[in-house]
Amino acid sequence: MIRLCFWLFFCACGSESGDRYALTGVVLDVGPDSVVVDHQEIPGFMQAMVMRLKAEKSGLKGLKRGDEITATLLVNPGTSQLMNLKVIGFESLPDLNGEPHGLVIGDPFPATTLQIGEKEVVQLGPHQSGVKILTFLFTTCPFPEACPLLATKLKQLQPLLLGQGQIIALTLDPETDSFPVLNAYGDRFGADPKLWRFARAPLAKLEGLFDQLEMMRYKRDGAILHSLKLLVIDASGTIVRFEQNNDWNPEEIAQVVRKAHAKTLTE
Repeated sequence: MIRLCFWLFFCACGSESGDRYALTGVVLDVGPDSVVVDHQEIPGFMQAMVMRLKAEKSGLKGLKRGDEITATLLVNPGTSQLMNLKVIGFESLPDLNGEPHGLVIGDPFPATTLQIGEKEVVQLGPHQSGVKILTFLFTTCPFPEACPLLATKLKQLQPLLLGQGQIIALTLDPETDSFPVLNAYGDRFGADPKLWRFARAPLAKLEGLFDQLEMMRYKRDGAILHSLKLLVIDASGTIVRFEQNNDWNPEEIAQVVRKAHAKTLTE
């Protein structure tokens, strides 16, 4: 059975305070500062799934695909990190060739229809109109470095787009975020409806998309933990930029949008 694969948006910040959970799993991929783990259920925290997690760099030395590991998952509001990572065995895994992978730059974005008003929809993917910037947030997000920072940067991005692209911010909390609530949130951040629209969709409808984007959306104790993602999708429905955190620069994103728009005019 294929389980969901997510990127945990929390960054490692060096603090050793917080909630600690024992993690056991199998390594699927090793990056410079993170590891993809097919982990067992973490009692009291989350179900078994495949996740990419930040990790202590010292624990990644010599780590390889197929290693069976134990580790401590340290979780704070806005941060998480794998610590005390130990190899306890090895499992022979098939080659990566041909395995499903998350969407990357150059991939076509899957055909997706989102509601952007009581009677309005927007199409993303092969049949979309113009360049779109897709991102995810929710209006009651309590972490300043997550949704509020994202919304602030979207406000900065708006005037740089010069009408050559449109921002679509999809709520991760459709039960709370009605369109009146989303529009009021947009007013707080100066959202121009011509450049920045809010979208809603039932969570069940988004599961496949979240899987392809390696997007985490996990609710615990009333709080929604989620990935930070921003994509630029050109008029042909192709992903031309994919940001995995809030470190992006508005001017750089605007340049990507303008280049994608100019390409549209020449085709």
